[in-house]
Amino acid sequence: CIKYIKNTFKNIPILLFPMVESDYIQEKEFLDFLNGEENIFLLKYDYDFKKIRAVISKSLFCITMKHHPIIFAIGEKKPVLFQILYSQKRRRFENIRTRKIQY
Repeated sequence: CIKYIKNTFKNIPILLFPMVESDYIQEKEFLDFLNGEENIFLLKYDYDFKKIRAVISKSLFCITMKHHPIIFAIGEKKPVLFQILYSQKRRRFENIRTRKIQY
């Protein structure tokens, strides 16, 4: 997914932002796994939903496995690609219609 995004959208930064404190560790490991890929940044954990919404509002799209970024992206009218592993939460979004966005 990262390579596709980097090849399709040249020179855009990819931001990883932790939603809970434990996400920071996992995202840091993921960043280390990418072995110095350019334009990929890990934001410091600071859960202030207004800051996260501001980041999403300036983004082209949002890719997430978390519940709240989906809500934030929808609220900011940004395309969102998501997979939620929790079936109860996933059912809430099954009726969202997808549409192709041209860039």
